[in-house]
Amino acid sequence: MPRVLVVTYQWLPMFSAGVRQVANLCRYLPAAGWEPHILTKDWSDGAAPEDAPLGMSLQPIDGVPALKSAGSLPVVLAPYQLRDNRWMRWHARADAARAAHGPLSPHTWLRWALDATYPLYGDYPDQHRGWVEPAVAAGMAAVRQYGISAVVSVCPPATAHIVGGEIARRVGIPWVIHFADLGSFYQGPGDGRSRRERWESHTLAKQWLQGAARSACISPAMVSYVRATYGVSGEVVVMPFDPEERRVAPHRQEGAPLRLVHVAAIYPDDQRPEVLFDALDALLDAGSLASTDIVVEFVGSGCEGWLAERVQGRACESMIRITERVAPSEAVRMQREADVLLAFNHQRENTYTRDGTLRYPGTIFEQWNAGRPTIAVGPDHGGFLWQLLIDSGTGETADDAPMLAAALLRLRDELRDTGRIAFHGDETAIARYGAAEQARRLGGVLDAASFERFGSWQRAR
Repeated sequence: MPRVLVVTYQWLPMFSAGVRQVANLCRYLPAAGWEPHILTKDWSDGAAPEDAPLGMSLQPIDGVPALKSAGSLPVVLAPYQLRDNRWMRWHARADAARAAHGPLSPHTWLRWALDATYPLYGDYPDQHRGWVEPAVAAGMAAVRQYGISAVVSVCPPATAHIVGGEIARRVGIPWVIHFADLGSFYQGPGDGRSRRERWESHTLAKQWLQGAARSACISPAMVSYVRATYGVSGEVVVMPFDPEERRVAPHRQEGAPLRLVHVAAIYPDDQRPEVLFDALDALLDAGSLASTDIVVEFVGSGCEGWLAERVQGRACESMIRITERVAPSEAVRMQREADVLLAFNHQRENTYTRDGTLRYPGTIFEQWNAGRPTIAVGPDHGGFLWQLLIDSGTGETADDAPMLAAALLRLRDELRDTGRIAFHGDETAIARYGAAEQARRLGGVLDAASFERFGSWQRAR
């Protein structure tokens, strides 16, 4: 069986949604004909300040089959080295001087000049740039030691693609880029960059992705975007659920309120939980709903303080419960025992994307596996997630507060009439997004990349 080096910054013993999703794929890759070896950061000292955006933490993994299985995979560790050079020191000094002497000081011009060239010497494309050199060295040694036949790098973070590409180009083996999120590889309206910064970022990104044989992306629109922007063709490979996390019927107490649960991170500058608060407030103000009819639980949002501020003083405040991160097995249990699961569509990129959905909640397929209906809040009408929910029968989207309010009333009435909320998911459609099928698709992408590089699968194997 050929061996593939999976370059993923996020990995055990740390836990995040990214760790879980990559573990799901790696667990089933051998059945698709590829033996995974993991290249990751040395996490012996735990998470560092630069890891905060990834939501990494130490969590017990008992009760999560994919994570326990992934713990036995061959792992290559590379240390993180803090970057330090004269340009970064000058940049820091110019920044401090500008703050001390005002925006009209000469330091402002120095800072502007250093900003213009920062991607060439600084922590770019992200704060994990210091991992590149040690990871490339460790990856090269792993290729020689284990006889690696191909490389898959997983973004986010974007730095993983720099590592994967450098290893693959040096040793001449096929390289597949897997995008769970485009991250800084998205170039376009809404990315917060000036025209100069966008040109600079695009130039560097094309250089970093040079030599990629295939892409694996989480939506058709993302496949098209990567092909059009970087010239790399690919297939849709989503971040899947593990079918061994069995479903159970929700355990309800008679007369308990309708229980809505959201177990995932929330991005305040992108997703819009306020739509839910507006819907609940409107129903309460109209007298259509009592505050004891519904309870909403936000678990592991990563922005608990922000959520508490947004709900403070609202009519629906007593209906909202905010819980910090829980163990993975507890998150699975909470999803299974909910009446309805919530997802919040990403709005920042979708607003500027005319050709389809580039980004959607990464835990959506885990929610399907829980066997509970989903409401995706925020506009995605006609988009990829909207179509998935319709085709699978697993839920619906609510573009705005009035649509969501109508859905909540309907669900409240169903609970009163029948004592439970029915799940109408199409099991055949759902299974297509499980880890076994998605690993098979990734194996097919690796086969195609190997055929292109070596001329036959047999030589790659």
